[in-house]
Amino acid sequence: MILIFAKGFIGETEITSLVDGKLRTIVLLEEGENVFSVVVYDEAGNRTEKNISIRLDQTPPELIIEKPQSWDKTIRKYIVVTGYTEETAEVTLNGKRLPLIDGLFTLQYECSPGVNALEFIATDKAGNVTKQINPVQYYKDFWVEFTIGQQVATSAMGNMDLGSAVFIQDSNTMVPLAVFTDLLGCTIEFESVFQILTITDPEGIVIQAQIGNNTITVNDEKKQLPTPPVIRNGRTFVPLRFLAEEFGFTVQYIKEKNVVKMEFHED
Repeated sequence: MILIFAKGFIGETEITSLVDGKLRTIVLLEEGENVFSVVVYDEAGNRTEKNISIRLDQTPPELIIEKPQSWDKTIRKYIVVTGYTEETAEVTLNGKRLPLIDGLFTLQYECSPGVNALEFIATDKAGNVTKQINPVQYYKDFWVEFTIGQQVATSAMGNMDLGSAVFIQDSNTMVPLAVFTDLLGCTIEFESVFQILTITDPEGIVIQAQIGNNTITVNDEKKQLPTPPVIRNGRTFVPLRFLAEEFGFTVQYIKEKNVVKMEFHED
């Protein structure tokens, strides 16, 4: 005996005929889990019921770019890129899929001279997309000129406000430590009791120095500064030439302009 379909319900919607032997209707979904009761009857009045669950996800995945920030400036060809998204999402950078660990990503990105547009796209399992573009300016041949007694330096990036004027100490040009940390993306830790500075460069150089002390360590190798770091106007100042050469800069004094010029060329 073959029982013939009589009617059915999906939620509160009544269905009186089948399409290709199947119950079909249009239901309104809300964001998140949607549970519907499906009930069918045959001509004999027999009843079958089943619950089905449909999840609607229209929320774009979270995408946070920690480094670089939009319109960051760099004098290095390779920059560090870090960020995170949802654990189940995928992320591409300029069309290339990034390896993720629990939603986190860290990599080095090779810049071209000039403006680089870093396009990040996160896609979740439902196909929702979050897009972010962070432009980065790479100065391949960087230079900066310091004038003694001046707070503003001129550079390939334009004028640089140092926050405090350059000065001479023991015949050495002293500049704010922030000159190097800002240009190279270094991190600084300051131990206030003994006034010890730890400068960590993304390329692997670690420098430790103490305010008022001529001894400095570069990757655990002890060296002597020509004059010690000092704090002036709330800023840490360091001897320009020594730090510059440790980080790969060249330094020269231009007599006709009465300026100290620092340059950085990776190639």
